[in-house]
Parts: sequence; structure tokens; C-alpha cells
Amino acid sequence: MSSEPTQTYFSWQQDNWHNLRLLQQRNRLPHALLFSGVKGIGKLHFARAFGRYMLCSNPASPEGEQGAENQLSQVACEKCKACLLTQQGTHPDMVEIVPDEPGKPIKIDQIRELTRFVASSPQQGGYRIVIICPPEEMNINAGNAVLKVLEEPGKNTLFMLVSHSSGRLMATIRSRCQAINFSQPKKAESIQWLQQKSDNDNIDLLLSICNGSPLSALDFLNDQGLERRSAVLAGLKGAASRRLSVTEVAQQWQKEKPDSLLEWLSSLISDFIRYKMSESVDKVVNKDAEKLITKASFRVQEEKLFAFIDKIQEYRLQVISKTNPNQQLMYEDLLVGWVGLFDS
Repeated sequence: MSSEPTQTYFSWQQDNWHNLRLLQQRNRLPHALLFSGVKGIGKLHFARAFGRYMLCSNPASPEGEQGAENQLSQVACEKCKACLLTQQGTHPDMVEIVPDEPGKPIKIDQIRELTRFVASSPQQGGYRIVIICPPEEMNINAGNAVLKVLEEPGKNTLFMLVSHSSGRLMATIRSRCQAINFSQPKKAESIQWLQQKSDNDNIDLLLSICNGSPLSALDFLNDQGLERRSAVLAGLKGAASRRLSVTEVAQQWQKEKPDSLLEWLSSLISDFIRYKMSESVDKVVNKDAEKLITKASFRVQEEKLFAFIDKIQEYRLQVISKTNPNQQLMYEDLLVGWVGLFDS
């Protein structure tokens, strides 16, 4: 969780907030918005904050802002009846649809409930707010049902679809939404925000590992991500040196989520390729694996690296498409490929 006040947006989202407020002031706010951008930069937090603002009966202006900027920066007051209801998650005119479990698809039954919600009149007499995150995780039936709702949304209904990979979303759904792109914050701003949340000395490494996404970096830290990564790297080194068998390491990796582990492996092999081509550590992302990369890269052929990263991508596609490959066998196959990189 972001631990940010629920009614506000992150500092790096100010332009997005002001742009939506301008549309609202001019009565040009569309009925469906598609928030797109990488994961871990606060898009869902923004959607919730904007939903609360739209339902608030007495929006408040942040302190220290004057004139037009003051108006555009207004957020939910957090004191009125509507705000109290949204804080408790019981506002009758706001619904949020997410997978029942992380990594699982959004189901048709969830969208049927949404259809009934949109067909009813707002109970507080204002807007109805619908947040779907992430819409690319809807199965085909759920996606088609959402499409029908978007075609006939009803009056004073605002949909906010929060996507981490909008290219995977049905094109027909994308075409019915106004796209709002969320950029990653600048590195200095991310570091400053993270330093306010944690006194960990590895913030720069955390951001590098998490591709510059500050919320992902904080979640990673709180989930003992650095310790888990260290164990994964130890397994890779043990397998490469033949001190550990691929079966042993694969068993050690069982507690890791496949999507996270595959992302780490893909990033690591990409670092090998970058270092092989440039012989410079400047562009190495995985700084905690820098010694491994610089010492071992001379033993590895580029052709093998490209073939191995193709194998990783194949498994990533299987995981994304929910074909659920056998985790032990997948990890063993990947480790065989990893060890094979160092065979002459």
C-alpha cells in the first residue's frame, strides 16, 4: 500500500489531476477513462482519489495554493458524509472491481454485478464511480460484458480503467475510453518519496530493480524482496558452479511467484547482453549482480544469451495467458538453460 492520504494524488501526478479537473470544469469529462502506464506509479491510488473527489460534497483546496491552481488542485474534503462512506468502502455509488485473488482474472460474475449497479440510479444523487483494475485481466466473457456497459453507460457515470498493460486490453474497449497516460516520476522525486517512507540504504538499488516505479519499490522492500532476490542469486551461482543441482535450486524457488522470478531472470540476462556488447557496467540494472555479470560474461556466448532470453519470454507468455505451466518443471528447465550458458 502507498500509505499516502487517500484523498490526495502523488506529487508526480499533478498534471494528470489538473487536466482532469479542467475537463470537469468545462463539462467535457468523458464517461470512460483509461489510465495507462507501468505498474507501481500510483494509478489506482489516483483513480480512487479522483472518485472520492467526484463524490465529495465539499471539495477542499490544498494549503499554500492560490487562484486557478488552487481550484484545479481541489481534492475530497474527507469530512462530509460521502467522504466518510468512501473511507469505509461503503459508498453506494462507488464500486471497485479487481481480481478475487492476485494474478487471477476478473470474472463474468463480477461484471454482472457491475451491470446491475450501472442500471440503478445514484443513491446519493450525484455520480456513479466505477474502477476496474487491471482491465486486461478480464476473461473474454467479462470483457464483452464491460463493452456493452461502456456502450450504454447511463447518465453521470464515470468509468476509470486502470491498466498496467493497455496493449493487452480488447481494442474495442480501448476505443471507447479516453486514454490518460501516466508517466513515471523522475528518479530524484522517487528517491525523495521513498526516503520519506523508509530509512533503507538500498533505495537506489530498489528503484533500479523495480524499473523506476516507487510504489513497486516500497512494496518490494516491505515484502523482503531484497532478501528473496539474494537467495535467488545464490541459487543461480550455486547451479552455475555445480555446487547445487537444478532440482535443489528449483525446489528452493518454489515459494517465489513465477511472474516475479521470470522478470528477474529476464532483467539479469538483459544485463549480461548489455555488458557483453558495451563492456561497461553503467547500464547494468541489477547492481546486486554486477560481480556475477562482469566475472562470468566472458564465458558466455551472445547467441546462447539471446536463445535463453527467448525461453524466458516463452514462459512469461504462458504465465500471463494463465496456461499455468508446472512450476517445478519450468524452474528446472530454466536452470538447465542457465547452467548451459557456461558450458564451453
